[in-house]
Amino acid sequence: MNMDPLTAANTLATIVQLVGMFKQEIKDGKNVEHQEFLEWLQYHRHEEIKNLICNSAAIQTEVINLLRQDNETILAKLDTINGTIALLVSRIDSFQGLSNSLMPNGELSDQAVSILCQLVASNCRTFVFVEEPIQAFFEENRRLLNITEPVFFPDDLDTLERHGLIARQSGGSDFTRIYGITRAGAKFASAVKGTITDQIL
Repeated sequence: MNMDPLTAANTLATIVQLVGMFKQEIKDGKNVEHQEFLEWLQYHRHEEIKNLICNSAAIQTEVINLLRQDNETILAKLDTINGTIALLVSRIDSFQGLSNSLMPNGELSDQAVSILCQLVASNCRTFVFVEEPIQAFFEENRRLLNITEPVFFPDDLDTLERHGLIARQSGGSDFTRIYGITRAGAKFASAVKGTITDQIL
């Protein structure tokens, strides 16, 4: 079962939302089996989602885990998923206007996008972030990253890490952190508008 990233993200959000709606209907606190959820999906004509769950043991396991959680936790997960989707699509031409209209605060900053693009263009695996004074350099060749807004640089790093676009590596010190781009981050960098070189000049 292969889905493009946007379809997969939307399907994930839909499943989490439907689990929340189902649990709301049957009242929080009641122990339910996933078979009851499948019957509920059938009744409400969500056949495509039901078939997706039935045809994947891994998805069934995760749905069962979701059904065991309280609705507050489920809704928090849904907010996180929706926020991540909005943040990612806000930088893609076809979705930018709609995303910014629906979630004005969900946009990834130009500097955050630039960090990803510089990593991809450099062919380096990791970079080092120095907190005082704020700077960053590629670990392999010590070349400095271009930082346009130093005051917001730590926040941009936290945003990229939170959404799985970069990952913190082992090592570093009290005043330094080491990060590497993830596969998702590299794919996102290639999807944003403009070329990679446009982003780093």
